[in-house]
Amino acid sequence: MFKVKLMPSKCPNASSWIKQYKDGDIKAVSDSQYKNHSRHGCMGLWLEHYRIVTISKKKCPKCGQYIIKRKKERIW
Repeated sequence: MFKVKLMPSKCPNASSWIKQYKDGDIKAVSDSQYKNHSRHGCMGLWLEHYRIVTISKKKCPKCGQYIIKRKKERIW
């Protein structure tokens, strides 16, 4: 995942999801979205490159739902 500054004014696609944001907004996007949109410049400088890692996964004894603990692991 990447944390980037969005530049919707530079996006050539009129129906893109980026158009709902303002220039300079900071958003976390997936690797594939970054690759697609960074080609035409609608995503400015990326501020952080990271991935989400699962630390533990436990089942709640009362309700039976899984409790997942995750942490952000910085790549760059």
